[in-house]
Amino acid sequence: LILPGTPCSAAIQLCEAMRNAIEANDWHSVHPDLQLTISIGLWQWDGKSSVSELLHAADTQLYEAKRGGRNRVA
Repeated sequence: LILPGTPCSAAIQLCEAMRNAIEANDWHSVHPDLQLTISIGLWQWDGKSSVSELLHAADTQLYEAKRGGRNRVA
């Protein structure tokens, strides 16, 4: 997601809300044993970094969330 003009604290709240909604959703209509969670890597652009640097930083945060136990926002 790209959230222009969104303060980092609001972006964290949005990502946590999405994470909670995905975890709480009843996925049984897709498959009776299906339970989903999501890990999200979040990074705020500093106004200087290239797109590739921004994506790399967000990807690094994603793997930090996964190392932290998954189903997290980092």
